[in-house]
Amino acid sequence: MKTKAFAKINLNLHIHPKKIDDQFTPLTLINHQINIYDTLEFINQSKKIELICCPKNILPQNEDNLVYQAALKLKEFAQNPSLGVKIILTKNIPITAGMAGGSSDAAATLKSLTKLWHLKISQLKLLEIASSLGKDVPYFLSSNLCKLTRYGDVPQKLKLKLPRLYLVIVYPNNSQKPSTGWMFQHLDFSLVNKNVSKSTLLLKAIKSGHKNEILDNLHNDFETIVFKYFPETQKIVDDLLLQGAQKTLLSGSGLGIIGFFKSQSLATPAYINLKKSYPKIFLTSSRAH
Repeated sequence: MKTKAFAKINLNLHIHPKKIDDQFTPLTLINHQINIYDTLEFINQSKKIELICCPKNILPQNEDNLVYQAALKLKEFAQNPSLGVKIILTKNIPITAGMAGGSSDAAATLKSLTKLWHLKISQLKLLEIASSLGKDVPYFLSSNLCKLTRYGDVPQKLKLKLPRLYLVIVYPNNSQKPSTGWMFQHLDFSLVNKNVSKSTLLLKAIKSGHKNEILDNLHNDFETIVFKYFPETQKIVDDLLLQGAQKTLLSGSGLGIIGFFKSQSLATPAYINLKKSYPKIFLTSSRAH
């Protein structure tokens, strides 16, 4: 059994004030998948869970990998020690790039092993297991376009179709992505939670299919900190705009910058030109529904 695990971008990322009883910082997200994906192959075997990652040595192949954890948790749920699987994971989604590649792989593992092992499991229980693996995992069990609330881990399916968006995603050469925890620690909360209305306006624009209005209502609260501490990201924004991007947006919690272009024919030369200065760069588009 083979499957694809797609990367995602946040079209909206809003950070809300943390209440005393909140375990994590509350978020409102609008996510969509893009045409960068990992591939996973699942081969039935007896008892043993085995993970092989390609290329070698870029990821752990044991309990430290979310894919392995997902398989283990599903086997524990099944309470059947004879279940086993060999998983071959081929990585294409960049690691620690704000695209949730590990979470997408984990969700693909939950879905595929439910079929391969013929498990009877409710969607609610599957979401519970997904949440225990990480806050981004439940999204990948939901719809391509999805709104998420609470800590970004409660998905609400959206039956809307996003028009095709053409993207060039550029990563800094010299800046290393800090942990999401570091980002929250250094965040000035007085500067965020001021554009929440954009989530409603964005969904309205998607429903009407107006690309310009969609781009006008993209938003990421983490931009308030990233441009301050990582000035190279601002230079990437300027370079993308010089190459004809209609809009730029920080990818997740950083440090990639997404440039949105009117067409593939405009995105491609921008990608070719920027690749000379930024080796870590991707040309892609939003995933069709």
